[in-house]
Amino acid sequence: MRQTKFVERWHSDAFESRKIAMQIFKDLKQKLKIIPHPFTGWRSLPNQKLKTIEINENGLRSKSLKNLKYKKNAILLGGSVAWGFGASSNENTPAYKLEEFLNSKYNLNYNVINLSEQSHSSIEEINTFISAYHELKPEMIVIFSGCNDINFEFNKEYKRNDLYDSVSNFYLWGDKIGIFREKNFFKIILKILFRFFKKNKKLSDEFYYFKKFDVSEYAKNMYQTKLDFISKFCEMKKIKVFNILQPDMFFKLKKSNFEMKYCEFEGEERKNFVLKKNKEFENKFFNSKNDTNYIKNMSLLNCFDDISETIFVDRSHTADKGYKIISEKISDFIFKNID
Repeated sequence: MRQTKFVERWHSDAFESRKIAMQIFKDLKQKLKIIPHPFTGWRSLPNQKLKTIEINENGLRSKSLKNLKYKKNAILLGGSVAWGFGASSNENTPAYKLEEFLNSKYNLNYNVINLSEQSHSSIEEINTFISAYHELKPEMIVIFSGCNDINFEFNKEYKRNDLYDSVSNFYLWGDKIGIFREKNFFKIILKILFRFFKKNKKLSDEFYYFKKFDVSEYAKNMYQTKLDFISKFCEMKKIKVFNILQPDMFFKLKKSNFEMKYCEFEGEERKNFVLKKNKEFENKFFNSKNDTNYIKNMSLLNCFDDISETIFVDRSHTADKGYKIISEKISDFIFKNID
């Protein structure tokens, strides 16, 4: 069993101050409300305004879609890094910074709409894309992910997660009790009292999977499914797709004291797994040899190699400075490949 001392991400000196770090923590972990979503798995509850996080009318950490600035839309897909976990405000998240850099450096005027969400894997990303495409009519797609698929495989999970199970189990419990369609309050109470101890129904894996692959292929298959659909669809529609592998603390060459301690806390097993899987991902999905006219691939695994100060707050997430660097690199990459 690993005996390494616990390292708290909110103590990272990547944050501007401890006060800001704790405010981000309170907003993320104590105040932000997240609810099930019928198309994308889950979303933040709409219209939340916290000190470091603002959620629009659609449940997105994005500007209101009612008053977009430009004529052309771009959508950002990904998990919590794309969403901006660790940023001190919406304005410091990748979507906002990317829109800013595209405009100020290159006069590329896109509304960068943040469709990413915390814990989204490739499964939720593809569902998000399908449900949003015809309404938003994006002229550019940025996929910025990788970590969550790899985390799924490390935890021996495929496609489903605790939230899906919780929602399904709650419905099965309510169906067992017989309260979902019952409108009489007193009958609801009676049904809960008299049927509470009935045996719960359980869903087998066949409810979620037609075929469950070997665990060593979980991450690859989830990512491949997403990439196959989005790249082929966008090629047909003549839409540029920028497929980008997110950075990882394990790959940073000049780690700060905090980053070295956090890597040690993560442990050798996870370190070796993450290093191996990310290199496999990089070679398979993010090699420029796989570029086409409509999909361009880039890895940002080593994007912080020249920086010795603390960038990361944990293995995957950064604070404001890290998101600024990431966003500028993505904007540079887009400019070089947009035509």
